[in-house]
Amino acid sequence: MQYRSLVLIVSLGISLVACAGVQHKSDKPAEKIMGSEIIDGWAKIAKNDNLQLTAYADPASIQWYGNRASILTMNDYSIQRPTPDRSNTFMSEKVLKLYDCETSKSQVGKISMYSGNMGKGDTTVWESGRGQQFDWNRVDPGKIDYDFLKFVCAKKPK
Repeated sequence: MQYRSLVLIVSLGISLVACAGVQHKSDKPAEKIMGSEIIDGWAKIAKNDNLQLTAYADPASIQWYGNRASILTMNDYSIQRPTPDRSNTFMSEKVLKLYDCETSKSQVGKISMYSGNMGKGDTTVWESGRGQQFDWNRVDPGKIDYDFLKFVCAKKPK
């Protein structure tokens, strides 16, 4: 099972490289998909005033692997945040996540942080796990990750 997870993470990494370069352009004002406001191709999933962030997901990035799906998410902050090593700051981050719709767990694939809002500006940090596999974590109701889980799992093909 560990080998399959590693292969999946490698696949997720390839997906992020493909998704990270995609420019989300829209000729239309915000629209709705499954109740979510769409802004420049990103579905607004949640807003948390305490964390000063708005969470988005890219519906076009969803890829299914049985009961699991990968999706590119984005956290857009209203204030600058320090990078984990405190060497720089960022205003938004794109996170490639894997969700298991059967067990309600999530796993981080890759993270990239940007100096500007909505994934724009310089990439300040590129976290790839540095050869380590990120752990699977239970997704609990009341968390933004739970909103992402519900969003992606609702899109599972029948």
